[in-house]
Amino acid sequence: MKQLHELGRFAADAINMGAVAFVAWYRDGRILTANPQFFEMTGYAGDETSGMLWPMDFTTPESKDSIIHAMDGLYKGEKAYHHDEDLIRKDGSKLPVEVFVHIYYPDRQAEHYYYSFISDITQRKESEKALKRSKASTDLYLDILTHDINNMNQVGIGYLELAIDHLRTEGKITDKTLLERPLMALEYTTSIIRNVRTLQRIESVEAPGEPVDICSVLLEVKKQYSRVPGREVTINYRPTPECYVLANELLHEVFLNLVGNAVKHSDPKKPLTVNIIQRLVSEGDKKYCRVDIEDNGPGIPDEMKKSIFERFRQEGVRPRARGLGLYIVRTLVEEYKGKVWVEDRVPGDHTKGARLVVMLPLFDG
Repeated sequence: MKQLHELGRFAADAINMGAVAFVAWYRDGRILTANPQFFEMTGYAGDETSGMLWPMDFTTPESKDSIIHAMDGLYKGEKAYHHDEDLIRKDGSKLPVEVFVHIYYPDRQAEHYYYSFISDITQRKESEKALKRSKASTDLYLDILTHDINNMNQVGIGYLELAIDHLRTEGKITDKTLLERPLMALEYTTSIIRNVRTLQRIESVEAPGEPVDICSVLLEVKKQYSRVPGREVTINYRPTPECYVLANELLHEVFLNLVGNAVKHSDPKKPLTVNIIQRLVSEGDKKYCRVDIEDNGPGIPDEMKKSIFERFRQEGVRPRARGLGLYIVRTLVEEYKGKVWVEDRVPGDHTKGARLVVMLPLFDG
């Protein structure tokens, strides 16, 4: 008897001192006993659980049903149950846990009890999500490489083959389109590759944490797009006093994509003017740096305005590189705690061009 008593005390000490939560309860849910880890996990003090029922008051309806079903199975002689469930803590937050459910009864005539070992699996769940995101990203990049870039390469190859035929038969190339179209295809694939790399960097670069001067960023963007081969493009931008926002090294990708879209989606046979307007604005007690990118291109119809930042990730549609740039814009701006939207350059007439608006919280250092 003494040995059995010592063994029981040893088991109790092991449960109380272990890293895993433990709870034992009657069939009707009344808690018989629980270790300190259970109360720490749930956020309750011991006396606060008086009158509470396990699992009814500690889990989601779905998890409660799973555990009660397991209890019925255990009583009928089925094997011990373990499953991932959601624990509801005192503050209302959900905690992912792994629950092992067991039954104990000295004999069929005695009252029986149930007990559970409960482990916090937050880190495991986060690792699983990260793995899924990584796989989804890999599939996405492969899809873009094998479809979008390959398609553009085929376009470029086709025009170059026609150009070679002209050289063989006529000794010269009279149609400059045969060279311009392959160049456009190469420029487009280059932008796709840059955007895919930006997506990868978004996942790896640290959260915004340094002041960035938008003036310098916009001047660099203006410089890059002021000379577009085969196009008459005018970029107007007059720097204002330095305007700093809390961002990171990827901020320039926002404006490269916005100005690049204006160039890419305009008529190559017509002159294009892009105005970059920067100013300070306030909303309530918050100050923002607002940047408007407006052009005299074909504009964006009203029915497309709400979806242009979503096209890349629309449910049920294969992601295409065509919507990747604006998806990156929205992702980065939201990460910087800002806002982005599109409107008509001339209110009420989308055919007069578009205005893309970016608002970023001002860095007040």
